[in-house]
Amino acid sequence: MIRALKPCALGCLLVLALASCARSSTAGGPTPTSVYRGSLQLSDVAPLLDDGAHWAPGAPTFGIRPLDVANTLPEQRLALTLRYLHVGTAETLTITYLVWDSSTVATAIVTNTQTAVGSTLTGPPAGDQVLYYTQMFSFSAAPYVAVIMVRVGQTVATIEWARTPGFAATSQSGKLAGKVASKLKDALAGKLKASPPPAVNPLLLPAPGPDLVLLGATRLPIDVLASMLDAASPSDLKGFFSQLGVTDFAYGDYTLDADTHMEFQTSAFTFSSPTDATDWLNTAIGATNLDSSGNYITFDQTTEQYEAFFAAGSHGVIIICKSSAQFEAASRSCEAPLSRVVTAWKADLTALG
Repeated sequence: MIRALKPCALGCLLVLALASCARSSTAGGPTPTSVYRGSLQLSDVAPLLDDGAHWAPGAPTFGIRPLDVANTLPEQRLALTLRYLHVGTAETLTITYLVWDSSTVATAIVTNTQTAVGSTLTGPPAGDQVLYYTQMFSFSAAPYVAVIMVRVGQTVATIEWARTPGFAATSQSGKLAGKVASKLKDALAGKLKASPPPAVNPLLLPAPGPDLVLLGATRLPIDVLASMLDAASPSDLKGFFSQLGVTDFAYGDYTLDADTHMEFQTSAFTFSSPTDATDWLNTAIGATNLDSSGNYITFDQTTEQYEAFFAAGSHGVIIICKSSAQFEAASRSCEAPLSRVVTAWKADLTALG
């Protein structure tokens, strides 16, 4: 029998789970680097999905304090959220890794979730515990959502796979759960020889200041921009950058000091010349739409996030300030920090050349 989850989904059940579990703590445990190293990347998930050749990665969220600290349970150590989208469709795959204080807490999360939601669907074993559920959304073009929780020690990974034609079979969901569990377990045991996140030149990130707290940084393929900006034609966006010799960019994930509920994402591209950087900005935004300083700062009504675009020397930059909560608009607390960061960072990149 297929069971639908309540509208709040599994996230609302964490408080219920913690209410009846011990508050013991484990020293050491997974770090942001080890979790990132053991997380599924596009090359891992694509073979397991429908039409795997046409999936693209989204921007990760490094859920480290103080991001959304007011709404983060004290027993949660860190989180990592990875996003993937099926190009040309509304289908998505989201994997969130939550690291808790101890295996006792993580076990209670899974066990009490099953008690609250009901019997899990029958599916393949994975990790130390695994649950399979389905949820139907009435407002989505990909309304059939498979929800899987898999525990590895003190880490609980939640997989949400939204599909258009119907619910994924538990045998198919089980392959994802198994891959999540095995790769994370190997990474935490030191068996995985994968490289750590690519190093980012500090000059391609905003300089430390009073407005932002850095959560994590990496280099990402240019495809990621499509989901960040909700681009109408991801292939055109990728093709345009490719013509200018840009295939990846430096990505920074931050939270605002003034409002930690807001996530601040930076993307810096390096072109072969200042001319190419200017051409990119004029093509993407239009010279007549830039302000007197040559910048473009706006609130996008579709994505409900603040966006800024500018060129400096041989570099192009896109900055996004958005809510850390899904389906919630960014607050006006983004406005002043966004303007200050644009001004200061543009001066640094201009000097860099």
